[in-house]
Amino acid sequence: MDKLKDHIFHGTFHGLGVKLSHWASLGGIFSVPSCSALFFHARLAWQQEWEQCNKMPRPSKRTKRMKRQDLRLPGGLFETHYREEKPSVPRCGRCGRNLSGIPRLIPSELHKLSATQRTIDRMYGGQLCHGCLRDMLKQTVRGAYTP
Repeated sequence: MDKLKDHIFHGTFHGLGVKLSHWASLGGIFSVPSCSALFFHARLAWQQEWEQCNKMPRPSKRTKRMKRQDLRLPGGLFETHYREEKPSVPRCGRCGRNLSGIPRLIPSELHKLSATQRTIDRMYGGQLCHGCLRDMLKQTVRGAYTP
């Protein structure tokens, strides 16, 4: 207990976000609070931070696409920032390579685009990459590939 009061008096105790500057500014060892008061204030500060961090999000932020990130602000307050999760990159169905020329959008946004912006104008455009299509055409011409 005395060791804790010494830490508080000398300003070396920085536990649980408790602001002790107003106690130290009153002057002398007599202004140092009891340990029960200190832990009460620490618990109160922690509870306020928890309540502030775990507020109910707005209905538009309750989707699984909105990723939450709890941030501690410089004033000691907590804030939840939301950011949208990006959809995955379209990939080739044969080799798994990224498909170039196809936008990285969710289906509802992709549907708003014109047909020429949505996909590529060639056989299997949007399903196979150019390398796999070339290999498949070569094998078809040679007679070794049966689709």
